[in-house]
Amino acid sequence: MQVKSLIHANFITRILFKEFIISMTVLSIIQAFFLSLMLPSIAISLRPYSYHIHFSPSPKLLAPVISITSYIYGIIAVIAAAQIASEIERGDAALYLSFPISRLSYIFSWIIAAIVFPSVMYFLSLSIPLLIIEPKLLFGIGGEELLLIVLQVSTSAIISFLAAIILKRRAFALAVGMFEYIILPFIFTFIIALLSSYLSYTGQSFTSSNIWWFAILYPYNYYLFFDYLGVKWFEAACVNIPFLLFILAFLIIYTKRYFEAG
Repeated sequence: MQVKSLIHANFITRILFKEFIISMTVLSIIQAFFLSLMLPSIAISLRPYSYHIHFSPSPKLLAPVISITSYIYGIIAVIAAAQIASEIERGDAALYLSFPISRLSYIFSWIIAAIVFPSVMYFLSLSIPLLIIEPKLLFGIGGEELLLIVLQVSTSAIISFLAAIILKRRAFALAVGMFEYIILPFIFTFIIALLSSYLSYTGQSFTSSNIWWFAILYPYNYYLFFDYLGVKWFEAACVNIPFLLFILAFLIIYTKRYFEAG
């Protein structure tokens, strides 16, 4: 199954290659632009090279750039994940499945092409400008931040992916994916604002324990927005990962039992 999935994933990637390259180029340009705006603060934060000094930049130094470009990366992944519905609509999926490739291999090939590849693309688009401007800035990217970004984007992309194979319409899948990724966070934020006001009115403390559910879908946003409450990155990851595994398990079960390309 793995070999067939990789072969078909390679085929899908070739189809989407132009879009992926354009997206990576745009992301690199955007990140280079914002980094150039931050050069004064970066110059202050950086110290001269020295073989005797260990460089340890602030983990929040690149947060503005990462938060903006990771948002774009998420949109790219959601759109790519919804593309499988186009194959189903055109009947291409039925053609592929008529060959000796299982439904599970077919689905996993799309996951590799639509979720794994954009993640690699995002990391490269982030690394290249940093290597050009200041290689030491790579040490300013916290591994926990990248992990939470990948978890959040993967969750949204798989939801879009599920909508695509269940509804079998690209427009519907995109609507579901974009609603979950773009609109739902604002709704949740509004609910959290109301909750905060209510707790303040009743004299209760507003703590991270009141909003842990936000990390189910948006672990990076939870970590980024509520840092002032003392939230930890591993708390966000521990809340999100079980849900991510659940929807992956549901995807596998649905694919094996109910997925039909026609």
